[in-house]
Amino acid sequence: MSSVSSKRNSGMLSRRSAGLAGVVVFHAALIYALVTGLAQGVVKVIQQKVEVSAWRRERRRGGGER
Repeated sequence: MSSVSSKRNSGMLSRRSAGLAGVVVFHAALIYALVTGLAQGVVKVIQQKVEVSAWRRERRRGGGER
């Protein structure tokens, strides 16, 4: 029974290792993009796509009088 348990633990360990490696690579790529200035280009593209529409809410006159 211990061999089944050890196989399960070894599979879980390799899965965790792969996940951890993925997180490390993602963060390394993110830091590289920030340091080299690639993020500024992305921000410019996003700013162009975002449109802000402001509208004003009308107030009722009379303040609750009937």
